Amino acid sequence: MRVFYDTEQYVADTCTAVSVGTFDGVHLGHAGILKALRTSAVRGSIESLIVTFDPHPRTVLFPDELDMQLLTTTDEKIHLLEKEGIDRLLVIPFTREFAALDYSGFIRSVIIEKLQAKVMIIGFNHHFGSNREGDFEKLSGMGEMLGFEVHKVEARQKSEKNVSSTRIRKELFAGNISIANELLGYQYLLTGEVVAGNRLGNQLGFPTANIRPTHDAKLVPTDGVYAVLVEIDGKKHRGMMNIGSRPTFHIQARAIEVHIIDFEEAIYGKIVRIEFVNRLRPVIKFETTEALIRQLHLDKQKTISLLQ
Repeated sequence: MRVFYDTEQYVADTCTAVSVGTFDGVHLGHAGILKALRTSAVRGSIESLIVTFDPHPRTVLFPDELDMQLLTTTDEKIHLLEKEGIDRLLVIPFTREFAALDYSGFIRSVIIEKLQAKVMIIGFNHHFGSNREGDFEKLSGMGEMLGFEVHKVEARQKSEKNVSSTRIRKELFAGNISIANELLGYQYLLTGEVVAGNRLGNQLGFPTANIRPTHDAKLVPTDGVYAVLVEIDGKKHRGMMNIGSRPTFHIQARAIEVHIIDFEEAIYGKIVRIEFVNRLRPVIKFETTEALIRQLHLDKQKTISLLQ
């Protein structure tokens, strides 16, 4: 997949089928759009193109909102869209000036002139431009005038509710990893750098890698112990992750640390990708260190069983 980080960088050497959106999570609610995009590209012998934004538009338009956390960083979005078979990705820097562009100006100057779009695929409730004026009807009218097709994809439902980034965030905040994964269509990802910690895990016989997310706004699931897969240099390893405080040791600071099973290599400074498989239990304060160690052995056995 070819990735461009600005319209000025974009290489307009082919016609395209285009869809525009934040695509936060690249979840099952986006699956119909991505399928229609690929199908339209193949049918027209053109390339599929996703246009997305960085930072997330809500952080620019509503900076006072609290807890606007991302399901996917830009790098994670690239990883997921490439797996979906998309040909091109354009990441547009989102600013207030860009947000003020009206929908017709955006369609003419970017979608048609720059990206050479022959087809546009939009979601059931998607709107373009300042004040969200560009809806399906208006885009269809522009398509008839300027010579491009517009297709609308209806919402995908699961458990009688629409699949949405908002719903997935709620499940992750509640610790419902299995439900979030079902809505995503894959295991939730967290990309981070391995940094130095206080080495408590070594004292317990369960050495851990401390993880610092690569993006400050990345959503970290609620506190607890999780069965995870840890991808290091392209290879996946089984692990159990603790997110939260260490109450047995009277440490209140929140940490993200993972014990990688049967792994002893030094990985400080490496970027790793965590896949959350399931939540084992909440964070618990144990009366003794020995009780904690016994629980960690139980956690390890459950993790191995889950990840077989």
